[in-house]
Amino acid sequence: MFTGKLIDFNNCNIVVASNSLGTPQFGSTPWPTTLKVLINNPNCTLTNLSVSGKAISEILSDLPFQLPQLFQAGKTNVLFVHEMINERFFQRSATLSESIGKFKKYCLDARNLGYKVIVITQYDTEYPCRQELLDFNVWLLANWSSIANGIVDVMQQPIYRDATNRTYFPDGIHPGILGVAPMAPMVFRQLIKLAI
Repeated sequence: MFTGKLIDFNNCNIVVASNSLGTPQFGSTPWPTTLKVLINNPNCTLTNLSVSGKAISEILSDLPFQLPQLFQAGKTNVLFVHEMINERFFQRSATLSESIGKFKKYCLDARNLGYKVIVITQYDTEYPCRQELLDFNVWLLANWSSIANGIVDVMQQPIYRDATNRTYFPDGIHPGILGVAPMAPMVFRQLIKLAI
């Protein structure tokens, strides 16, 4: 039975930590921008920390210089975390296990600061690290509740399972205008379910 109270957007501060998947690609509006539109509440703040090419290693290194300063006392602070593709493609960590360790540490450190953390699984990709991302998704789906307060499983959306489809993935890596369209609604649905 649900016993928590639903999120109050009048009293909410949202931060997004991602890579190019949270930035404009091929003329698309990034999903954090669309999420703010869906929330439709001027009292809800949203800061998008997404940077093209950024990996979880750098995101973790930046945590002390970003998340404490962005935290708003007295509000519900929510952090979305969406990155593993750059970490594995550029191999910032030698093994997937080491990369997962950094992802886990970022989420737990953010929770220790007071953030409600929502993790996001990885899209399909034509990068050679595709299998590692699928393995990461398996791990995340099995373990998210130990490091986060919620999860958005983008692979539940069929278009995100096939990066070879140029209608949705113009370069085999980034969703274009049509590809990014389902993302914000998926994130929004998870956000409004978040029990505080």
